[in-house]
Amino acid sequence: IEYITKTIGEVVAYGENLVKTGQIDGYHFGMNMREPAGQSVLWPHVHFLPRHKDDVNKRILRNILF
Repeated sequence: IEYITKTIGEVVAYGENLVKTGQIDGYHFGMNMREPAGQSVLWPHVHFLPRHKDDVNKRILRNILF
């Protein structure tokens, strides 16, 4: 569990740096844990999706991510 906590902290720091430097406006990140949840690469990894203001219909994105 410690590696997940550390990884998430690093992902947030990375994303916030991109926002701070104006490269992106926001971001999503997530992890699929185990095959029934959609994990196909069976080692810990994070999906990071950079976002830009008005880059996609928010309702469509919400249906995909949640």
